[in-house]
Amino acid sequence: DQDTKIQVEESSDEDTIRFDIAGAEDFTMSANSLNVLTGSVLALPDGAVATPSITNTGDLNTGVYFPAADTVGVVAGGTEQFRFGSNPIPGGSKNLVTNGGMTVAQRGSTAITASAYGAVDQWPIHLAASAGRITVTQDSTLGAAVPLGHGFSIKMDCTTAEGSLAAADVITLRHHIEAQNLQNLRYGAATAKTVTLSFWMSSPKSGTHCVALNQPDDSSRHYISEFTVASADTWEHFKITVPGDTGGTINNDTGAGLDINFPLVCGSTFQNTKDTWAAGEDYGSSSVQNLLDNAANNVYVTGVQLEIGSVATDFAHEDIGTTLNKCYRYLEILGKEA
Repeated sequence: DQDTKIQVEESSDEDTIRFDIAGAEDFTMSANSLNVLTGSVLALPDGAVATPSITNTGDLNTGVYFPAADTVGVVAGGTEQFRFGSNPIPGGSKNLVTNGGMTVAQRGSTAITASAYGAVDQWPIHLAASAGRITVTQDSTLGAAVPLGHGFSIKMDCTTAEGSLAAADVITLRHHIEAQNLQNLRYGAATAKTVTLSFWMSSPKSGTHCVALNQPDDSSRHYISEFTVASADTWEHFKITVPGDTGGTINNDTGAGLDINFPLVCGSTFQNTKDTWAAGEDYGSSSVQNLLDNAANNVYVTGVQLEIGSVATDFAHEDIGTTLNKCYRYLEILGKEA
């Protein structure tokens, strides 16, 4: 094969190594440089988030990788920050959740005996039947266990235990997302977009927990996901990816287009199959736990982010003024004394 070879210096003192394949020069190497000639390709492995294909010797979990066909991901510190291509991670206001850091709380401590807003703006409690009561507060006493970068959480303190759960009992921590802000999800179309939910939680119990996305515009169509708490009363971070709903409906109006529900108790009436979009107002799988079976139980949540794409990126922190102005769309207290 006389036309495929490695040449060392075509002329004296050129300091170049040449790679010829099939009679054409494809690559050259000179001091501290690998050169790819026009028409040639440097093919790299796909890599992964923890081990990107293009990186540097001093920081092996930061760089560029290729998560899928026609897609490029940018990684920093082992976390994907941006994605370009068929399933992009958008820039700008990527978090579809308002007040996900629980920084705005205009109502004060609230004892919940029926469906109502608690202390933290945009995070009401949904309650049905006679399930145990709770008091909701904005909490800042996270101490050494504070989730990275968060100063506040929503605390749900069980004040009346629900030891014997009836089928129709349900209490969820809920967040409404306005429908007209969700048109880019394309629900109901073949191109419906995948979303990823990430959050911090401290639960009084270890084991299987649930979170659900519900569509109020479509008979509370739902998608139930399970996640596993490793240690009770410990802050842990969770990431859940939910496929777009090609059979769903989100109206283009000011109503709630998508709800996030964290079930604290969930009787069998509101239980269904996990990991699939289906009709019905359901919030948990058959493995969901009763988190309010003891008056000593406290549940904490913060850092909630819902974003387009299949990757959970870093939480989009906002200044307090921006978050407060967003909350004013739904509650503004006038004439309040300082």
